[in-house]
Amino acid sequence: MIEEVRARVSREIGRTVEVMSCYEAGYDGFWLHRQLEAHGVRNYVIDPASLQVDRRLRRVKTDRIDTERLLRSLMAYLRGEPKVWSVVRVPSVAVEDARRLHRERDRLISERVQHVNRIKGLCALQGIYDYHPLRPQAMAHLEQLRTALGGGLPPRLKSEIKRELHRLKLVVEMIATLEAERDAIVEDEASTHVNAEKIQALHKLKAIGPEFAAAVLVGEIFHRDFNNRVQVRSSRGYCYAEFRRWLGNASLQKRQSGEWLMKKVGMFLLFLPAAVLVAGLFGMIHDQISYSVSTEYFTKFKFIQFHMLDADVPERIRAAEVGLLASWWMGVPLGLLCGSAGFVQRSPALMRQSLIWSLLVIPVFTLAVALAGLSYGWEHTETIDLANYRGWFIPADVTELRRFLSAGYMHNSAYLGGAMSVPVAWLFHLIFRARNSESKPRPPNDGLASEHFGGASRGVGWRVPCRGASRTAADRRRACGRA
Repeated sequence: MIEEVRARVSREIGRTVEVMSCYEAGYDGFWLHRQLEAHGVRNYVIDPASLQVDRRLRRVKTDRIDTERLLRSLMAYLRGEPKVWSVVRVPSVAVEDARRLHRERDRLISERVQHVNRIKGLCALQGIYDYHPLRPQAMAHLEQLRTALGGGLPPRLKSEIKRELHRLKLVVEMIATLEAERDAIVEDEASTHVNAEKIQALHKLKAIGPEFAAAVLVGEIFHRDFNNRVQVRSSRGYCYAEFRRWLGNASLQKRQSGEWLMKKVGMFLLFLPAAVLVAGLFGMIHDQISYSVSTEYFTKFKFIQFHMLDADVPERIRAAEVGLLASWWMGVPLGLLCGSAGFVQRSPALMRQSLIWSLLVIPVFTLAVALAGLSYGWEHTETIDLANYRGWFIPADVTELRRFLSAGYMHNSAYLGGAMSVPVAWLFHLIFRARNSESKPRPPNDGLASEHFGGASRGVGWRVPCRGASRTAADRRRACGRA
């Protein structure tokens, strides 16, 4: 039919014509776009959220109205107005198929978690809390389970758990198959994967595993082409521009497109230099406190250790430099271990908040451990013979040995507190996740909900504030434009 229309119009106007079309991206994917392009039609796949609509009244939605709106937008776009909508970049069939591997694995892992939680929930109904479905002999151990009352599992409950275990076993086998296929891409140099060379090159770098190389970096970033930095920034969801290509704002679509994952990776990479900076500042503050405890600890030990013997520089400044040099590197391992805990959050916004809070929680906890070590050292040195003490390397000309040892206890406890901050950070992120998963959005507490937001009290959603709040319900409905 398209060829017939093209031929008829060409005969009428006496020259060759080009057929152009557009449609909104949706669940049909891109097969229609490829079909149209194969028949010589210039087609545009449009982000539905980027189309302009009339927001003054309730929008009437029919196929005819949507078609006319798309036609007007297409004409404006062809006239040279690029911001009238956002055009989706259609991936090739090979690139689109290459992303199936890690996205299917993500869905199977979520399904595995659901089966495990379901089995544990069924066991908890009978007072059983020590059953682990993922262990090798889970089916055999099921026969040995005893309820809190001492009896065996009810027959129908046991049958349901067995069926859940069969489904869980199938999911685990599917995950193992996908991971074997993923590892083969990394290990086999003759792999036919479209991005095999990129994945193998990234996997050669230290601290980058096959899942991170194949799924995160290549599967969601490096398979694309970018023309400028705005496209790079907007593709990761850090700005709202005409280059943004995501299919709507639903959280599920964001997870499937990889936007949430890449936002979290970006925040994690930003957290590393922030952790190094905070670790350096912590060392400077910490050494100011320990310098106040014992000046000899620095003048007769630390300044010599760090080769800071310049008498023209004040001792306080040199103590701060010692703290910076002795602590900044701790920000690297702590940033990696504590920052990775942020991935447990449900959204990038929650991860950002939890990481910012962790930059305060970790130094405060480490400083508390250091002060506890100072207190312990001060009390411990009171009961020992300082004249004959040979526990540390102590300069011979130290006059206040008790203060010297207490400052040393404080420094050692600070490193201990840094190591202990890793499980504390993970515990903090888990608590933060649990608290925010229970929270629900609340209406604005500005005194306008009952008077100016029509229908808000009846749970039909927020509306634009009505002009001229009225006293009666009928007047409020007329003011809001509702019968």
